[in-house]
Amino acid sequence: MLVTLWILSVLMLSIGVYCVIFVANEFLGFLLFFIPSSAIAAALFALRKVLVNQEEIMKKLEALSNQTNAPIPKKPCAKCGEEYEENLSSCPECGWKKGS
Repeated sequence: MLVTLWILSVLMLSIGVYCVIFVANEFLGFLLFFIPSSAIAAALFALRKVLVNQEEIMKKLEALSNQTNAPIPKKPCAKCGEEYEENLSSCPECGWKKGS
């Protein structure tokens, strides 16, 4: 996909240059051919850059997701015996807090 976008960008720019040089040797030819093809080429180059950045971000998010999916240790509630995550301050089942 990225290579295709790059090829299309270069192709559009080449068509614009070709049309200005060989088809219309005047200012109107410049306006009709080179400017639109340059704008399309610039948009395709920008889209390629966005897609490359998006792939890098997705790789980083996937790596981060793999790091944070580690299981959280659990501890039993002293009152009801239900196991709950250690980072919680009270038991989600009965509401008992340590020290109360």
